[in-house]
Amino acid sequence: MQEYLYLVAGLILLIQGADWLLEGAASLAKKFNIHKLIVGLTIVALGTSLPELFVTIAGSISGNSDIILGNLVGSSIANILLILGIGAMIYPLIFRHTTIWKEIPFSFFTLTVLLIIINKPLLGMSNKLSFFDGIILIALFGVFIYYTSDIIVKKRLESTETKEEIKLADPKFHKMYMLIGALIIGTIALYIGGRMTVDTAVIIAKNIGITQFFISATIIAAGTSLPELFVSVKAALKKETDLIVGNIIGSNIINMLFILGIGSLLHTITINESLAFSVIVAMLATALLFIALFIGEKHILKRWQGILLVICYMAYIYYLI
Repeated sequence: MQEYLYLVAGLILLIQGADWLLEGAASLAKKFNIHKLIVGLTIVALGTSLPELFVTIAGSISGNSDIILGNLVGSSIANILLILGIGAMIYPLIFRHTTIWKEIPFSFFTLTVLLIIINKPLLGMSNKLSFFDGIILIALFGVFIYYTSDIIVKKRLESTETKEEIKLADPKFHKMYMLIGALIIGTIALYIGGRMTVDTAVIIAKNIGITQFFISATIIAAGTSLPELFVSVKAALKKETDLIVGNIIGSNIINMLFILGIGSLLHTITINESLAFSVIVAMLATALLFIALFIGEKHILKRWQGILLVICYMAYIYYLI
């Protein structure tokens, strides 16, 4: 029973640590007058993926490859099927043209690259994600950031219809020592939470006879996806659908390229046999999302479709069990 309490405590530290670090970074950006567009593309985009990042770092340090892979792929599946589904159930989600034709296809491309990499053994190569693989993933993430930034800047320069800006909440920390303290405490909480989550997951998996990949693809993945869920529910209630869609698609690309790339640079990651199935599920979920946007009213994910996505996620979990 004690290990379950430690797991919950670890997840709480991850979520709260991410919040502190995000608030501190936003306050720092505000203090030094960093452009809101830059803040939105970096702090907001990466903020909700911090739990996955620190679980990956902790998993790399301790050599638990299954937890790294299960968490990242499981989180991506949860983001598309569960979180987008719940968001659409609260309020229909409107997808912009660039999201449908640029970002979703890039997300699918990312998963395709990952599927090719993890099937290296079929070509007689090692069943590990190496330092070189990590460089490839990080490079692709750099391409995505450059491409996305270029699109956003051009749209803002060309658009005469709106003066909308990326909106950030007013900073909580106004004094320098407070925001630096938030950055430090948030980072420490994330690191400790990541280590607690990984270590207790290993213990629980051994005690009840399940694989580390299973517990990371389900419990840990759901836990580290809570920031995305909270942001999405809050945005759906305010009918700010752009925030939900951008957050989820962006988080998935960050998970598969940046965070997995960082993990591969820190430590060689051994590929689990179950990983290919979950990657294919993530690809199918992405394809299903794309197709759903052309059924009925175009470019809108409706409530009944959101319910369908959630049911698909429940079916995935049931299959793993």
